[in-house]
Amino acid sequence: VRVIVPFAAGGGPDVMMRKIAPGLGEALGQAIVVENKVGAAGVLAAQYVASQPADGYTLLHGAITQLVQKLLQPSLKFDPINDFVPITLTSAAPAVLTVAADSPYKNLDQLVAAAKAAPGKMNYSSGGIGTGAHLAGATLAALYGLQVTHIPLKGSVEIPTSLIRGDTQFAFPTAGTAVPQVKGGKLRALAVTSGKRMTALPDVPTLFELTKD
Repeated sequence: VRVIVPFAAGGGPDVMMRKIAPGLGEALGQAIVVENKVGAAGVLAAQYVASQPADGYTLLHGAITQLVQKLLQPSLKFDPINDFVPITLTSAAPAVLTVAADSPYKNLDQLVAAAKAAPGKMNYSSGGIGTGAHLAGATLAALYGLQVTHIPLKGSVEIPTSLIRGDTQFAFPTAGTAVPQVKGGKLRALAVTSGKRMTALPDVPTLFELTKD
């Protein structure tokens, strides 16, 4: 059984699938092979799996990206609703609004104020068009009326580097990517998208706390 991961090795979906694979293989009595097929924010992997025989031997470990891509690109050759059958939810990870550790922005208000003061000058990164990080950044921009530029990267594992280098000023990586970098002193967390504060980042407020008014 092959499980196709649409994102790069070391990213959240890849790490999760490789943790699951041994137990899944034991339960199925089959060898589980995890393959990374990276490109076009997960589109290439989804198209590949959709083109394979519907025999249960080629699976997709997808994300929200595969569900929204058809809305962003109607010409795609696969239909996320009709070409796939959902099996189970493997994880639900909140995102963390982050900036570089040496960024001048200490909180959400400062970030928003800076973006409003320089329309079109601030960038945010994601692992690709249609990813959760892309949509979170777009939602923040819409909520506050910000003019910011989305910079799609080759994968979510590149988000911390883009922030640290100063190529982008903020991002919404998943907790699995963000927390180690925050605890390691490379990134600063300004907010989390979960309904309540994360145990791993108890001092970081939720976006709901900051925007409920």
